[in-house]
Amino acid sequence: MCGFLGEISSQLLEHKRFKSLLDLSIHRGPDAQDIWTACNCQLGFNRLAILDVTDAAMQPVISPSGRYALVFNGEVYNYKHLQKTFQIPDYALRSYSDTEVLVQLLDNIPFSELVSQINGMFAIAVWDIKHEKLYLARDFSGIKPLFYGIKDNSIVFASQFNQVFRHPKFSELSLRPEIMKEYFGLGYMHAPNTVFKDIYQVEPGHYIIWDFKTKTIIQKKKYYNWITNPKHPDDSEQTRVLFSKHFNDTIKSQLQSDVPIATFLSSGYDSSLVTAYAKQHKADINAFTYGVDNMDLDESEDAKVYAACLHVSHIIEHSSTNELLNIVDDHFKTMPEPFGDYSSVPTYFITKKAKQYASVMLSGDGGDELFWGYPR
Repeated sequence: MCGFLGEISSQLLEHKRFKSLLDLSIHRGPDAQDIWTACNCQLGFNRLAILDVTDAAMQPVISPSGRYALVFNGEVYNYKHLQKTFQIPDYALRSYSDTEVLVQLLDNIPFSELVSQINGMFAIAVWDIKHEKLYLARDFSGIKPLFYGIKDNSIVFASQFNQVFRHPKFSELSLRPEIMKEYFGLGYMHAPNTVFKDIYQVEPGHYIIWDFKTKTIIQKKKYYNWITNPKHPDDSEQTRVLFSKHFNDTIKSQLQSDVPIATFLSSGYDSSLVTAYAKQHKADINAFTYGVDNMDLDESEDAKVYAACLHVSHIIEHSSTNELLNIVDDHFKTMPEPFGDYSSVPTYFITKKAKQYASVMLSGDGGDELFWGYPR
């Protein structure tokens, strides 16, 4: 997953205290950790290595010109296309990671253009050393979290909510009653809100610019437009052909990894399609299924049939109700924000088991929404 923490302030935390806050997200990136400190800015990063697992791809990273410092959580699926489009030669790259392409582009195009060009899931923080401005951006679906808090002429930003509200700048916390009502209605904190005053989320598909000189947000902009103009009905042949092409291209782009990659396979349309298309591009891909001891909820037998039809290597892990109950406390230690969806408990258990086989998992999240699978 990776995770980062940053602060822009005239009074930065001492290294030890900053590291203790950074360690709160070390489970997101257990492979490596680094901290970069300069005048008025401190950035920390916990890495889960996926592309270019060498130290050359470590963050925080400075642009070749020395002007920008970047931390980035996520994956940019079209980074090779961006390298080609903007004519960045291979010899200029210090690593072959997607992060390196991003930081190269910062020296060549405006930040607003950069984020609008990215195809992926991401949370990005960029510190403009020359002009003392902070840029924060989040992917169009809000897959990757990005929190920030503004207090005492300073800004703190991080991948995790608790890394912001535990910062000494926010030692006195005040709840927002109107947002608590929203949370109990939805089960989660709806961006840009959080339950605490002075702490926010970057909205999906948005970027913000915070100026150290004025100590204010000087721009908040939506860079992604959800407006679509469908040309064909859902059930037309043209739609089926176009969907197949775009879905295939998407899955292919998400199979870029230097570490083991697999899929989650349930008995639904979404994960079955993901696995089927992934198999076309990666013949040896494994499919992972999670089974439970409740026959009404267990999908492992149906998934076994799909796996056999697709000719994929299939791994099934089972758990009992007691096993799930026993990991609840561990789960909430890694859930640093209010979240009312109980399905997060088995999801935590599934991913914990899956990590034994792969570091990257393709799943069908969002598929039910795309294929009208939920009642309205």
